Amino acid sequence: MRILLAARPRGNPVIAEMASALEQSPEVRSVEIGPEAFWSARPGEFDVLHLHWPEALFSWREPSSAQLNELRQRLAWWREAGPIVATVHNLRPNDPGRRNVFGPAYEALLAACDGLIHTGRASLRALLATIPALSEKAHTIVPLPVFTTFADGMPREEARRSFGLKPQASVALSFGTIRRLGEVWTLLQGFRRARLPYKRLLVAGNLSSQLDGSARVTTKAMLHTSPRTIAQVGRIPDDEVQRFFKAADLLVISRLETLNSGNVQLGFGFGKVVVGPDTGVTGEILRATGNPVYRPGDADDLAGAMERALEASRAGKGEDNRAFAHREWAPGRIATMHVQFYRDLLGKRVRRTDFATGASS
Repeated sequence: MRILLAARPRGNPVIAEMASALEQSPEVRSVEIGPEAFWSARPGEFDVLHLHWPEALFSWREPSSAQLNELRQRLAWWREAGPIVATVHNLRPNDPGRRNVFGPAYEALLAACDGLIHTGRASLRALLATIPALSEKAHTIVPLPVFTTFADGMPREEARRSFGLKPQASVALSFGTIRRLGEVWTLLQGFRRARLPYKRLLVAGNLSSQLDGSARVTTKAMLHTSPRTIAQVGRIPDDEVQRFFKAADLLVISRLETLNSGNVQLGFGFGKVVVGPDTGVTGEILRATGNPVYRPGDADDLAGAMERALEASRAGKGEDNRAFAHREWAPGRIATMHVQFYRDLLGKRVRRTDFATGASS
């Protein structure tokens, strides 16, 4: 089985993690990463096309009408070449400003797929509620893998000293791209209202390219003037990721709306209690594993969730999360689930071809 993972997302390790795990399967001959082969592959070069983010096919730049037409033509070519699989990371672009731009690409991709992979049942329900016709596609549920590519050996005390944090501080971490002013406001207000002893907030990540100039200035001002907050705005190098997580007691996902968040896997992998909005697969996983959730945009509810998270952290919940992640989301286990879905789709295609040619199957 030769697989193309047609994505090279910015700042997200899931593709490299999955490629490495898939390569260990005895049924997989090769795995190629990147969008380039989506446009240039020759007949017979791959058995399965696995898509992730439509934006990745255009290097995350706005496509022209001509490029969208080329996308539809290329997807039609792939449908003849072999099964097309897509992981549903989100139903529409995360950045509101990109929704009109990339909406047609999402529609084309979903229409062309033979099979869709969801990271939780909430994703399947949301997709079919939005586009009921997709119920005719093959669907399966496969969680994201725990991330094993980041170093995780820095002592907690060393990580805290690097930020000037005292050992007794209660430290919350917000990690990842900042997309909206409302998310920052909810995070800062929730943290301010949370009754945590010696509390400190770490904020680390890029500002979304969709934030305009005034929003970027306001966001930075809010972060850098907020009491008890340490903010590092910009891309966090891979070898620096552990420093933030090792210094923290809990991870806060501050999204107003989200279907999935790789921060759940990231936080669990580092042995942290994770606080997140009670929406989509994020809320589904956190509720199922006993991690605190809050109503999106509700700062008071977030404050209470952070208080519960600190209590759970001190009771050892973070290590329970780590054990769960490495048991249930082990990359090898997740890869096996992917291969089984690929095999099922390839089998359906063979039977369909046999029926069309009059052969028995």
